[in-house]
Amino acid sequence: MKTGTSATMFQRVYDVILERKNYSPDNSYVASLMDKGIDSILKKIG
Repeated sequence: MKTGTSATMFQRVYDVILERKNYSPDNSYVASLMDKGIDSILKKIG
């Protein structure tokens, strides 16, 4: 995988996360994790 491709992929993921954090926690898994706080986010990613 080319570096530019990786950067593009991570940018797209980041953009989706930013968009979904504004959704209702009832309708978005990302928003629900963010609503629960940093501990829930960290448990999910690792």
